[in-house]
Amino acid sequence: FGHWESDTVICSKQRGVLSVRLERVSRLLRFHKAPTESAEDTEHAVRKTVESLPSSAFLTMTFDNGTEGSRHAVLRDEYGILTYFCDAYASWQKGAVENVNRIIRRYLPETKDLSVLSDREIHEIQERINDTPRRRLGCRTANEVAGQYLTTLQVVHC
Repeated sequence: FGHWESDTVICSKQRGVLSVRLERVSRLLRFHKAPTESAEDTEHAVRKTVESLPSSAFLTMTFDNGTEGSRHAVLRDEYGILTYFCDAYASWQKGAVENVNRIIRRYLPETKDLSVLSDREIHEIQERINDTPRRRLGCRTANEVAGQYLTTLQVVHC
């Protein structure tokens, strides 16, 4: 637990993007609306994700090879998260987040204008996905699995 993948979901209307993070073991999803896919906006969205959970829940984060992850060193130095990048044209190296992007598209199709959605609506979609039982997780939800790991982390660190 604690190894994350990061990606960006772009809508065709180009009014905002979703900055997406997924924890590999629990499949816990965090995504935030961002004005652009710039490195600064991605950094801000990653900060929101990191601050939503205990710091011990973040060991590594794997980014695309694009410019949106270019401020990874700031996050690495501030939060102690080891950062990695996929090889060029090898999105399969972070396949879990690519798969969850397809699930997000069920709720937010490519033609959706993200600028009309509130942060609350984005959070509701995120939690709807996190509360969906998954076969890969033994018919448990991502929130249930992550909750078990987070409880274990808190007990160990006390």
